Amino acid sequence: YAQKTFVQRWNTEPVSPINLHATMVAVPLPKHLQVLRNNVESRICSIRNILRERYNVEIKITSRHGIIMARFSAGVYNTTTDVDIAAEAIAEIKI
Repeated sequence: YAQKTFVQRWNTEPVSPINLHATMVAVPLPKHLQVLRNNVESRICSIRNILRERYNVEIKITSRHGIIMARFSAGVYNTTTDVDIAAEAIAEIKI
């Protein structure tokens, strides 16, 4: 559910096929939140702070090969409502 929701809401492509993960997914953030490689860590910090302070959302924001991604675990603690809230919050962020 998380991968499909994030990919559709952010208009991005999945990092891996749906059958290659269990409860954790990594999905690139929308293009408007991507930056040049030398600014990635600063952007990640800004996104995390905005998510925490404005939306009360805690989600792992990381990068691989200069692409900023959200990594979401749908294990015991997160629900489909949490996925929806995170997807909408990230889509709304303007930096």
